[in-house]
Amino acid sequence: MTIVKPCTENDYLLSFFTREKNNGKWQGQIPSPEKMKEIMLKEWPYKFPFEGRREATWHVCRISTVEELKQLWMHKSGDWLEKHGLWCGSNWLSDLVEAALDTGFFRNENNQDEGPYKNYCRWRETELHGQLDGHEKPMLVEEDNHTDILDGFGRLLPYLALACEGKQFFPFKAYLAR
Repeated sequence: MTIVKPCTENDYLLSFFTREKNNGKWQGQIPSPEKMKEIMLKEWPYKFPFEGRREATWHVCRISTVEELKQLWMHKSGDWLEKHGLWCGSNWLSDLVEAALDTGFFRNENNQDEGPYKNYCRWRETELHGQLDGHEKPMLVEEDNHTDILDGFGRLLPYLALACEGKQFFPFKAYLAR
């Protein structure tokens, strides 16, 4: 993973709210920059670096290889991973993708309302190039010994799964807080 350029928290917040609006999960106008952080910390504190408790430096980074993507970490929150048969005792994205492929997560129509399933189905008949561009960029946080997927698991899981199944991998950019 390489740093491409600096950015601001407002860049990420605008992408987050734009994506939520485009997906029908945010009704009404996108909030003003002054209100976005306040709303995020109230509604989705787990989607903001360090839950707003400490300062971060903001960057846009590039994930250039499948190996870099495999080394991302998904924090375990709630029982979603267990409920969908993906928890195998590891938080590494590579292990979660392996579990998804082994258990048939992407073939099980009971998962059709889940974001990772929807993205997998949309992308399997097309190329991966451009799927994580613009407001679809994931949000990563650099921790002491790993890089955590803060926002974007539903996009990164199927992206890596499709790459592991033989689709051509394309480098993509992500937000990164340190």
